[in-house]
Amino acid sequence: MKKIAVFFFTFILVLLVGYTSLYFLTTKSVAQCVEYCQENSIRSAKTFIRIGDGRYVKDYAYWIAADGDSSKPQEIFIFRKKYLFMTHGFDRFVFVTSSVQSKESNSGALIGSFQFHTRRDNGEKEDASTLLFYSSTADNDIVRYECIVEENGTQKREEGHVNYGNEVWLIKFTDIRSGENNESKKILEVKFYDKNNKLIYTY
Repeated sequence: MKKIAVFFFTFILVLLVGYTSLYFLTTKSVAQCVEYCQENSIRSAKTFIRIGDGRYVKDYAYWIAADGDSSKPQEIFIFRKKYLFMTHGFDRFVFVTSSVQSKESNSGALIGSFQFHTRRDNGEKEDASTLLFYSSTADNDIVRYECIVEENGTQKREEGHVNYGNEVWLIKFTDIRSGENNESKKILEVKFYDKNNKLIYTY
């Protein structure tokens, strides 16, 4: 019985060590995420600001370029937090996608837009998508936006403020659907204004 217990304990220990090693080999630390962004930046950005911490399973962390060549497109890199045995002790992430590598991006010099599908726990894409707008405040003085949202055939106007004062900002429109099961949500128009109420960009 003692030999069986020792064998069982050793087997479990090997599994734990192996899984832990794989976890660290396949995930990135915060510093490694920034390094990845820098290496893949087409605007030669060196400073990337993180918005969102991926604290919950379905949350994502967004790194947005805060500097670099302002004549080049805005950049955003999206990561998802990876847990070790469902603990929150390690701040490590896996890369998901970016505006640099995706065809779903319309990264203008002033404002970037990027639409992507979040994923379920089993890795499958969600039916609905998320539309992002983002920018470095070094490139513009945008402080607010107005938009027209069409939901199930009904249009409504919304407005909001950009978190001006930080180095970057991010706006998310979630649950974008094309009309499955008679449900739809579309962003028809978004207008961005600077601190002098001047229209800067229209999507």
